[in-house]
Amino acid sequence: MSTLTPPPAIVTTLAAAQGLAGPPGPAGPAAGAGADYVAAVAVGGHRVLAVDAAGQAVYASCDTLSDALRIAGVSLGAAEQGDTVTVQAAGLVQHAGWAWTPDQPVYLGLGGVLVQSLPVSAVFSLVVGWAVAPDRVLVRLQPPIVIA
Repeated sequence: MSTLTPPPAIVTTLAAAQGLAGPPGPAGPAAGAGADYVAAVAVGGHRVLAVDAAGQAVYASCDTLSDALRIAGVSLGAAEQGDTVTVQAAGLVQHAGWAWTPDQPVYLGLGGVLVQSLPVSAVFSLVVGWAVAPDRVLVRLQPPIVIA
């Protein structure tokens, strides 16, 4: 007959584990921080942008199926072709020209325009975020849903 040996004790407290932890890693990006892209074409502010094959920003559109998995986020300002545009993929974005119905989703429309109702020509649906006030959207990109 053999004898069973219990496994070694498992460290269950932070104090006991401190000797096993390495140094902290670098800080991540600030909440809501945008990423900078080179604009492949002139782009307007507060529009949904995708990344093209060259890694540059272009307008995304719900009637172009190839855009469904290339969404970068919402442009925070306008940019000329070849200039840098800041794109926010998460967090609060405010624009005085918006008039959203609060507590409703905001979708990618045609040509990068944000909408609360999809156009009939849409081939996929992508929730960009939720209207939290008439002039504010909490950007939280959701997976696209093919509808055509």
